Amino acid sequence: MAAAFQETDEQQQRDVLRDALQPGDDRENAALVYMRAFDELIQLGDGFQDDWMRIMEHIEEQPGPASYQTREVADLLERGSRALQLAHEASALDYADFGPNVEDGYMTLVPHLAPMRELSRLLSLESNMRRANGESTSSADSLAALMNLSRHSASDGMVINSLVGLSCAQQGFDSIEDAIARGDLDQASANIALGGFDSKNPDPFQFARSMGSELESLEATMLSLNYDAAEFAEMFGTFTDGEKNGTIELIRNLDEEEFAEQLELARPGFELAQTAFLEEDPEKAKRAIAELEEDLLAGEYGLLAEIVMPSYDLLLDRKIQADNQIRRYTSILEKIAGGADPANFANAAVLYEQAFPYLARITKSDQELLDMIRKIVAVTGSCDDIPDAMLDEARGALEQAAPIIGILRGAAKFERCEWKADIVAERRGEVIPFGEWVRPMRAAIRLLLAEAAMISCLDEDDVEEDSSDLIRSLADAFAVSVHLGDGSHLAGSVASAAAATELMELARAVLPGRSCSVESRDLLDRRLARIAGNDPLGWSAAREATLRPPFFRVIMGFGLRNPIDAERLARNWNTERLAAIAFLAAARKVDEETPARPSFPGDDGLGELFGISDIIELDDKETALLGTPRTRLIELLEVVDRIEPIRTNHWQSRGNDSLGELAELVGKLHVDDDSSVR
Repeated sequence: MAAAFQETDEQQQRDVLRDALQPGDDRENAALVYMRAFDELIQLGDGFQDDWMRIMEHIEEQPGPASYQTREVADLLERGSRALQLAHEASALDYADFGPNVEDGYMTLVPHLAPMRELSRLLSLESNMRRANGESTSSADSLAALMNLSRHSASDGMVINSLVGLSCAQQGFDSIEDAIARGDLDQASANIALGGFDSKNPDPFQFARSMGSELESLEATMLSLNYDAAEFAEMFGTFTDGEKNGTIELIRNLDEEEFAEQLELARPGFELAQTAFLEEDPEKAKRAIAELEEDLLAGEYGLLAEIVMPSYDLLLDRKIQADNQIRRYTSILEKIAGGADPANFANAAVLYEQAFPYLARITKSDQELLDMIRKIVAVTGSCDDIPDAMLDEARGALEQAAPIIGILRGAAKFERCEWKADIVAERRGEVIPFGEWVRPMRAAIRLLLAEAAMISCLDEDDVEEDSSDLIRSLADAFAVSVHLGDGSHLAGSVASAAAATELMELARAVLPGRSCSVESRDLLDRRLARIAGNDPLGWSAAREATLRPPFFRVIMGFGLRNPIDAERLARNWNTERLAAIAFLAAARKVDEETPARPSFPGDDGLGELFGISDIIELDDKETALLGTPRTRLIELLEVVDRIEPIRTNHWQSRGNDSLGELAELVGKLHVDDDSSVR
């Protein structure tokens, strides 16, 4: 809540900052140097900001190294070089104290946070540009500066500072992931980047301290208002959305003594929150906060606490996230600095997400052509019936898509594939009915299969020759299929099984009679080994990802009194029911009288490669029927069983059969010891 009531303009805030920090202050205070960097940013003017915005929009539309290698990026960084130099100098200092006037309570100004965000983005751009140009050492230096700046942003110990600090650091985490995935992080640069991580600090973004400042800000605010409850209510009511108006009106009518009593009632709640945030065991901290939130709703800590206490569960989630990320990336950097292979830590999703915008730009006519080639070869095993002009056109489409295929091939090498949305959902206990990555991943797989089909067409007169290129395309398509079945949701496992079936159908048509090198066979064996175990394509994990609180709340809407009963019931259901009701869980409204309208995705005209009509066969009438209000759970289950919107049982069986047949086909390949991978 602290610093929530700022009404001053930017220039006034800058003046306050300069008044708080005069040149005669401690020279080791990084805030003094950051202030000079702020001045440089101001002098660059609106034109600099406009150019910066255009560059970032271009990078978002066309992610990847090439977007950082433009003359526009180089010119922008040259114009901002003085601000960057000062940011580097400031980040190297031990501490930053921006001198906030905490006696102002909720009116405390934090004018440095916006320019600190700007500096963090500029450092991130500098780091990524340097890395794209092959300057890994200087890129790591910018990354370390960014991470140090993120901690300095949190140095004032208020909630807003902690959140801004973590936001700045997230850019550094993303840069590390990208550098690892692209093979740009070596021992030397990892060691330099470690300079931005303080592994000895148990709370680098000072969340626990910010919990203590919340009480201090409340006390300072009440004191500054001379414990005038009416004035406090007037001030507070201006900044709320109306949800707490009733409580605010009750506070408005308190006299000075009653208002002071409300502070004392709230004090134990604030102290318990700080204790919970100091707890090193995340699960113990979560339980403590859950109890605090429950008591808060019950009125245990009074009226003031009800309106001023922040959403502790969400803040704790961010703190735990920050702590885990700091530990994770510190450990990774230490291992790489010690000589470990960076590829062992790479996340394939980083590269896939950069390929998605380019996949979507493949014209619909090219998509239709490539998918037609794939289907014809899969059915006939030959290209005899395909006109030469069509083959030439398909070859041209694949040549244009070569950079995309290169990105996909790089991602396929890595075993780990973790989507940001899945990580957040798992942490918060949310349900993903259909991941936004499913359709572009299907497109990626079909593009690789189209490439394999074309290679087969070119090689069909010489099948006894080494087929390493064909096998590489099939192996990469298989890797992407496995990544799609990551266990984050059942629709993803269905899509993965359907993709594996398309792969098997093409492999059945083109692999028999082929020979390959030892290296190619080893590649296939390594890729097949990724599905070893009892959970091919993530079915079991996806079930567990579905059985989360939002799912149970839907079931409890039919009269069950607690989530334990709902979970006991749901665990006996088949995957079809779980997958369909997951869409209801995601569409559930706060108003229980409003029917949930499941949003099953359609093909939406993106093109043949992105098609999902094979795994979701629903018309508008069936979708509306699934969302019709019901009073009995059995009625909903009967509709789900009758419509079978995703047919998970069917695809689980087909997927397993396809994996088995694919393994048999690979086992029958002739290995030519004299051949080699081209």
